[in-house]
Amino acid sequence: MKSLGRAAILCVSLACAALPAYGRDLSPQLDEVQKLVQEKDYITALEDLKFIAQQIQEFRLAEVSPLFPSPPSGWRAEPPVRTSREGELWSRRLQAQRRYSPEDGTARIDLVYDFNSPLIARVTLSLNPVYLAADPQAEALKFAGEPGRLWFNPDTGEGELVLVVAGRVLVSMTGRGISGRDVLREFARRVDLVALSAFMPP
Repeated sequence: MKSLGRAAILCVSLACAALPAYGRDLSPQLDEVQKLVQEKDYITALEDLKFIAQQIQEFRLAEVSPLFPSPPSGWRAEPPVRTSREGELWSRRLQAQRRYSPEDGTARIDLVYDFNSPLIARVTLSLNPVYLAADPQAEALKFAGEPGRLWFNPDTGEGELVLVVAGRVLVSMTGRGISGRDVLREFARRVDLVALSAFMPP
């Protein structure tokens, strides 16, 4: 019976993830957890809390999703998804991704926003011209004053554009099968960096 209860909680979490804020009532799930604690069924209570945490992270994703740009003409886009690791379920970090692909080709671009990332310091260091000079396929750049780097391999059609926004948000665009660096630059121009720098994930 308890396993059925957990399954029901998961179904509710998936169904509610797309609901507006006023429909995000976690009271039934939390009441179930409280009941399990009173019964000293702590393991099941922890499992149910995990489902609730997953639901809350989906709420966070819903807040971030409008910041992803619409696809350019001739391209399509998949719905944004959360890409944070399992171990980061309880953390402040939030990674969200949206995949773009042309309607008549096999290329793709994955646009990722990484909020409260522990990689900020490492990526910022990698933007040093001394490091970039060691790779002839890499270059430093700036968009709206935000520092970044662009890497592209013309032999494979693979590339990556990374920006550090407001010193706390990593923005990365990873391309596969793309025609050149300008494809990544165009996607970077579509990102509203002003809105992104002002956004604080709840």
